[in-house]
Amino acid sequence: ALWKFGKKKTLIDDVNGETTTRTERPITHMPKKAWVYACLAVVAITVILGVFSDYILNSTVPWCDAVLTALNIVAVMILTRKYLEQWFFWITYDVIFIIVSLLWTHLYFYSVLALCYIIAGIFGYFNWKRMMKESEESENGISLT
Repeated sequence: ALWKFGKKKTLIDDVNGETTTRTERPITHMPKKAWVYACLAVVAITVILGVFSDYILNSTVPWCDAVLTALNIVAVMILTRKYLEQWFFWITYDVIFIIVSLLWTHLYFYSVLALCYIIAGIFGYFNWKRMMKESEESENGISLT
């Protein structure tokens, strides 16, 4: 429900011959408060998982795994709010993953895959930014032509 429904954009759907009106959540910038919560969540999740992985599971790279998992969890939470800046979390995740996979785990194929994800993330960011701008312009009655 967080992904689909918001307050600003109205869509008309024709389902089984019936017309219904729904409001779609727009792409927006992350408020400063959300940045603080997201960063605190990454730190908290990292500490909890890092301690667990290091002392209980005896992982080979516990803190790297913890940071990656924390970034992944927070990025998904931010994605559900349709914040443009969620792409930064995914790109950061992929950069750290490449470093870890090249230096410690030697997962070279996955490093190439993560590089592809970084490129996709950059394109995704600019695509979402364009869509957000178009949505704001159409909402304010500004013609795109």
